[in-house]
Amino acid sequence: MALEGYVAASILIDALQRAGPDPDTERLIDELEKTRGLDLGIGPLLEFGPSRHQATKKVWAIEFDEKGGYKELDLDD
Repeated sequence: MALEGYVAASILIDALQRAGPDPDTERLIDELEKTRGLDLGIGPLLEFGPSRHQATKKVWAIEFDEKGGYKELDLDD
C-alpha cells in the first residue's frame, strides 16, 4: 500500500502544480487527464486521458520473509 499511496500522491501533486493557484475541480480533472509521460522513477511512465483513468497496468508484487523483510517478485517472466 505504501507504493500505491506514493504514486497516487505524486500524481495529484503534479496535477495541482500544473493547475496553478486555487484550481477548481474541473481544472484539476483536466490537468490529470493531460498527464503524459510522468516519470516517478518506478519503471513505467504514467499517463492518463479522458477515457484512461488508470495510470499504469503494471503490478508490483512482493514476497515477505519470516523476519518481515521483503523482495520484489518479477511478474514479467
